[in-house]
Amino acid sequence: MILIICALKSELEFIKNKCEITAEFGYPPFHFYNCCYNSLNFILAKCGLGKVRSASFTQYAIDKFDNLKLIVNFGSSGAIAENVNIGDFFICTKIIEHDFETLRKFKPEFNIKEEIDDYILDKFKIKKGILVSGTQNVDSEEKKSYLSNKYNATIGDWEGSSIIQVAHINNKKCLIFKTVTDFGNENLLEDFKKYNKDVLDKNSLNLLNFLSFYLIQKNN
Repeated sequence: MILIICALKSELEFIKNKCEITAEFGYPPFHFYNCCYNSLNFILAKCGLGKVRSASFTQYAIDKFDNLKLIVNFGSSGAIAENVNIGDFFICTKIIEHDFETLRKFKPEFNIKEEIDDYILDKFKIKKGILVSGTQNVDSEEKKSYLSNKYNATIGDWEGSSIIQVAHINNKKCLIFKTVTDFGNENLLEDFKKYNKDVLDKNSLNLLNFLSFYLIQKNN
């Protein structure tokens, strides 16, 4: 079983609208859709914004579905690296919770070890990148510069690190896919409103086509 998690209703709707919905179930605050896209069958759900909501939802879903094999997080992100543009679509090869602070000078960091040939990623216009997550907006050049220099970050979001941490604790495979919807500066909200619909719509289709192709190939 595959579970695709989105933080926002708008992110979920782009995927939902491309699928046949075969069932709906769940109770507030968590609601699930059984989806079919070509030969790909999966469960789709919204976790809500922030690390607490995304972590609690991920654990709830893992407890609910005994046969859960793969967790996929799809959503928006802000550009951090200089060569990143609006609409770029990333699979995150490293995820770091950058705002976790402790006297041990330890930060949660996860490397994705899934081996995916570059030609497959190129086929679906997917790039590789380093994601930093924190419950704060990356909304200034100063923050971007700090995250770029300290972590070699490509993009930033809120939920990726918490979803993959919970998956890791439960020994579940997890992949994080992010679409760039803003430039990580003072115009974050205006950029998101301007660009998110087009780029999330396009890359939700790229995601579904990628998963359909890759998982069929992997299982053969």
